[in-house]
Amino acid sequence: MASQMHKVNPPASGKVIWTVLGVLVVVVLLVWAVVRIPPGTVGVYYSAFSGIDLDHARAPGWHFQIPVIQEVTKIQTARDTISMYGVDLYECSRDDECDDVALQVPSKEGLLVTLDVSVLYKIQPSKAPAIVQELTTQYRDKTLIPRIRSAARASTGQFQITELYGVGRDRLQQDIFERLEDSLAQDGFILEEVLIRDVDLPPQIRQAIEDKQAAEQRAFQKQFEIDLAVKEAERKKIQGEGTAAEKIAVAEGDAEALRLVAQAIRANPQVLEFKNLEVLQQLYTNPNTKFVALPSDNLILPTDLNVGTQ
Repeated sequence: MASQMHKVNPPASGKVIWTVLGVLVVVVLLVWAVVRIPPGTVGVYYSAFSGIDLDHARAPGWHFQIPVIQEVTKIQTARDTISMYGVDLYECSRDDECDDVALQVPSKEGLLVTLDVSVLYKIQPSKAPAIVQELTTQYRDKTLIPRIRSAARASTGQFQITELYGVGRDRLQQDIFERLEDSLAQDGFILEEVLIRDVDLPPQIRQAIEDKQAAEQRAFQKQFEIDLAVKEAERKKIQGEGTAAEKIAVAEGDAEALRLVAQAIRANPQVLEFKNLEVLQQLYTNPNTKFVALPSDNLILPTDLNVGTQ
């Protein structure tokens, strides 16, 4: 009996399984090998063989990496903020925007002042690899915050405590900014702004300053009232002097007029008669005059001269 050999074909379902597994492996490798760098960040490449690529920072977009051998660290280059406020770590930890507690720094007199501070900064994209190499990705907690605390401590030590309450805050902000700017620039950070949101003084100092300001305000108001009263008195004095001078001028004018009339009469007695005629003429021509009383040696003449002619 002749033996026959039969070729055995693997089941079709096994081929499908291996195909699916192969596709999944390829997809996983592609996902692992492709990295997306979002806007506002750069990618710092690390190789297991050559370390960090210090010469190039990858721009936003899609990039490839060799799985296991290469790794990309994303570093934010857009503006970032470090906010320091709150009385303790527990309070700060409950707020997502709080990076560290408020600053406790001494004034020039050695009195502790509490500052709520926000620092706005950016990273130079070309410096991102060096920052990761020298400062690690923990640069905020290990480098920036300690430097902010050091600069604030040095700045407040130059100010009297009364200077920090009010307009002195702007000067303090500028002083901290100047101390930080060059230091951070050397490591690749761009300092944009230092904002002091609040200055909390010891309670007894704050109360003393407020009492002093209130006293100064009352003194200013009182001085204003005194100045106003003095100016009003001066105005009335000037007005009175002007009125008196006017009356004196009128009296002197009247006296001068009488002197001239008397002088004219003495020089020519007929002037008096002429003046009498002028007065009579004015009376006659006045429609309100009904009769005119003349001296005893003259007749009483009617004002209507046409009465006797009819």
